[in-house]
Amino acid sequence: NLVSLKGDTLLFRERIIKTETRPAWDTIVFHPAIREVWTVKDVTDIASQGSIDGNLYIYTNTAGVVCALDADSGKTLWKYRTGNKIFSAPFITPQLVIVSSCDGCVYALNRQDGSMRWKYDTGYPIVACPTVADDTVYIGSSNGKFYSINPADGTVNWICEGLKGYIESRPATDRERVYIGTWGAMFYAIDRKTGKKVWEFDTRRGRYFSPGACWPVVLPYTANGGKQQEQVIVLSSDYFVRAFQPSTGEILWASDEAKGRESLGFSPDGKTMYIKGIKNNITAADISKGVYTPLWNTAMPYENNFIPTRMETTEQYVFIPTEFGVVHAVRTDGSGISWQWKVAHSAVTSLKNAGERRLIVMTMDGTVTCLKY
Repeated sequence: NLVSLKGDTLLFRERIIKTETRPAWDTIVFHPAIREVWTVKDVTDIASQGSIDGNLYIYTNTAGVVCALDADSGKTLWKYRTGNKIFSAPFITPQLVIVSSCDGCVYALNRQDGSMRWKYDTGYPIVACPTVADDTVYIGSSNGKFYSINPADGTVNWICEGLKGYIESRPATDRERVYIGTWGAMFYAIDRKTGKKVWEFDTRRGRYFSPGACWPVVLPYTANGGKQQEQVIVLSSDYFVRAFQPSTGEILWASDEAKGRESLGFSPDGKTMYIKGIKNNITAADISKGVYTPLWNTAMPYENNFIPTRMETTEQYVFIPTEFGVVHAVRTDGSGISWQWKVAHSAVTSLKNAGERRLIVMTMDGTVTCLKY
């Protein structure tokens, strides 16, 4: 191995004697301006993504505990223990924290002190992430069911049954429908008022090629003639990112060019999409006109990166999670990597923008760190 310092970058390269010096297999960039504001070390693993609202940061762990931190200081505000492991991301509302657990229950906790307001028992373990829209909780389960729940008291509005495969991700909504993918290679649109399936899409390639881990999004685009329309976007583990017409399920565009599996990111204005490829690439594409138009592709200093964690974005950076504990900040203008920081030796499970050039990073080994960049 050759270790050399070039400017502010330490490069590690392998030399095959009398044959070749291979490209760098790892790099470390020194940035004195980047620092850890605070770090919390949980006693167990963290397998879910966190949530932030103002100065309230909520995460869950595999001991079944919901943890609330002050995003400014890292101080623990409160904890609540459920009856089993938690693999889902919580959802924060002005009054509540909604979270699901492998004990089969959906919980509504008081945002201020973590006390339980209500819980609804589905009778089956849940790894799916809830979302709240227009005073309604939407969440899938592992038993082929999808639920609409009243957040005021935990009563059920409707249950949509017969979905193929278990649900892991967080649903997206528009005014009329809720959208969710499953690990049965299916993607569904469900009527928000009645709970009836509006349309469905099958990748026809089996469960290992499912839109099951990616959180779908609903974004506007400008159609021909300047009319504003909406598109439902999801990335499947068959490497295809697809955009659907919301009311009919018609595919507006699809691409497997970037070779991503689950991890997407979007610019703050929703016009640019970022795809983390499974190998050493990050791809940006313009989706503002209802078509997929590649903008740039940045090569990354690793051979592959399968972690399904969502990317986080600002106007200046797209933050890339890795399965080896490093966060990369890629410039959104396509000019490459600005900086990288190693948080731990295990996979990055969550990235959250905390404002004022701060990023909260979580890793599988229970490390929660706030970086100032």
